[in-house]
Amino acid sequence: MIEVVWVDDECLDDSGHLTHLGESICDAAYRRGININAFRDYEAAKAELQRFPYKYMAIILDICDETAIEGNTHDSFLKMGRFLQTHRALYNQQEPYVFNLSGVEKYWADDQMILKEEYTTKKVYEKPDDINLLMQDIINLNNVSKLYSVRVSHENVLNIASQYLDDESNAIFQKCIMLIEGYGVSNDSKLLNDMRKILENLVRCIDLKYPENGLASKCAYIGSKNVKQTDIPQYVKRAFHSLNDITQPSSHNSQQIKDAGQVPISPDIDNGNAPYVLRSCLLEICNIINWLPQSRFKVS
Repeated sequence: MIEVVWVDDECLDDSGHLTHLGESICDAAYRRGININAFRDYEAAKAELQRFPYKYMAIILDICDETAIEGNTHDSFLKMGRFLQTHRALYNQQEPYVFNLSGVEKYWADDQMILKEEYTTKKVYEKPDDINLLMQDIINLNNVSKLYSVRVSHENVLNIASQYLDDESNAIFQKCIMLIEGYGVSNDSKLLNDMRKILENLVRCIDLKYPENGLASKCAYIGSKNVKQTDIPQYVKRAFHSLNDITQPSSHNSQQIKDAGQVPISPDIDNGNAPYVLRSCLLEICNIINWLPQSRFKVS
């Protein structure tokens, strides 16, 4: 499923529900494999992109914004364009690809302030006549979007994660999937801290009566003989154990690790001497997430 943000003051009513126009466009898109998340204004769309920077392949922008000041209807539109340039540069990606849409005829003609991207058939798509053309151009990005290819190959586990993880952990999981599986990052030990945050959320997803608090103690309890393999399979128990062992040192400085009689892991990762550690940890997390719907435990 292609994830898309749509910004248009006509797509939602005052109560936040889809209007007739919004519903018809979103339904038509969904039938073609496009899931549209609609927003009435640019600021709400910005917030969504900042929360989930590795989720959306494209964004549809309505040019005419009633909140523009001094009679210049381009104000907010151009500011949004600058935000998207900065956003893509920050995360070193091409997504979200931008598509301009308007129901106002004067914007359909040439406008030097609006650029035509090479992946678009039109500089500005006419609303509603060009909706099918717009959807097809978005679908055509499947062949060039790195984010799309990664999300498709991990679609099942990403869908499960969105159901069980909180928003923060879900965004971190999307980030780890994209960086490690999409861009092949293998030498950034800071990702271990990110994966430890996911692990903390995963422990909360399993409703066990833990005898002790603390992530290490809870992971040890999950892996102990007190929890039957018929309840939690061995590969899941081992995943909790190994993830805790590997990610825990990353939450302490090197001297603290040495004082505890352990060898720091982060230098080996950062120096390229352990190129498979990050991916192995990510796959362990995927194993746990993929198992969650099968768990007989009540998920918190």
